[in-house]
Amino acid sequence: MTKHAFASFLISPVKDNDSIKIFTISDKSESAHATLEIMLIDFDEKILKQDRRQVALAENSSLEVYGLKETDWVNETTRKNVVLSMRLLVNGVAVNSNKYYFEKPKFLNLPKVKIGIKQISENEIELTTGKLARSIWLLLPGTINAFSDNYFDLLPGTKRIVQVKSNDLKKLIR
Repeated sequence: MTKHAFASFLISPVKDNDSIKIFTISDKSESAHATLEIMLIDFDEKILKQDRRQVALAENSSLEVYGLKETDWVNETTRKNVVLSMRLLVNGVAVNSNKYYFEKPKFLNLPKVKIGIKQISENEIELTTGKLARSIWLLLPGTINAFSDNYFDLLPGTKRIVQVKSNDLKKLIR
């Protein structure tokens, strides 16, 4: 989770009264052009609303690049069952992503999920889910930091590839 917070490009949603302001942050010493993708997804995989916008990323800066009025995207019922997913692409490659929940975790109607785990190489596993899986924490008993990525949300219908130390993966699949 920490490595994502220190990426060269970031997307940061900020609540401001009844609006959500989306900022891009660049630690690069040169400017870049990017595409911002925004999707409102329910916890069962349905895309309810989406937008895409070209944005300029100035060097060493933080800029507001998008604003949305909450009531245009959610209502009192849907806000407990959706996530706002944001991706930033530079030259067609995703360089950062972030999520925004319209409610505090205790008020979300989180579904019961089943996470599929499949070994795809000697030291990689693929995680999949058909519903939102919030705050996935991977643990391999007897190891510390066995995974390249941990404590993350897995959006419905997506997959995530996680690297595992080779010896640790052998323990996992015994």
